[in-house]
Amino acid sequence: MAKRFVTPLTDSEQQTLASAYHHREKRALRRRTYAILLSYQGRIINQISEILQVRRDSVSRWLKQWEASGLDGLIDNPRSGRTPILDERDQSGNDPAPYSVVANCRHSAASRSSPTSVRLWSFSRERGAQAPPG
Repeated sequence: MAKRFVTPLTDSEQQTLASAYHHREKRALRRRTYAILLSYQGRIINQISEILQVRRDSVSRWLKQWEASGLDGLIDNPRSGRTPILDERDQSGNDPAPYSVVANCRHSAASRSSPTSVRLWSFSRERGAQAPPG
């Protein structure tokens, strides 16, 4: 069986890959850069696929993308679909109480007097659990 490795990496390429592996946000990109580094260390594709728990074809594709386009070849292209609608708090990640909305919905739903509203804790109360505080 022929063994395939990436071409020898320069120091700057090694640093770029190591930086992407340690500091990039996307898990997929970190996994791909790690595959390139493992290949550079002499691991064969089957070993890399076992280590990363991915298919052999994926590792082979990543090595080809690295050879063709460098780090840009490992980055995911934008995908189709609806763009997320986020307000400023969601985008910044500074929402002070992300679970308070759920709690408020729960209490407001439980306090409705329509025939379809059932107190959320009534099911657990029937099983012998205590009512939630508040």
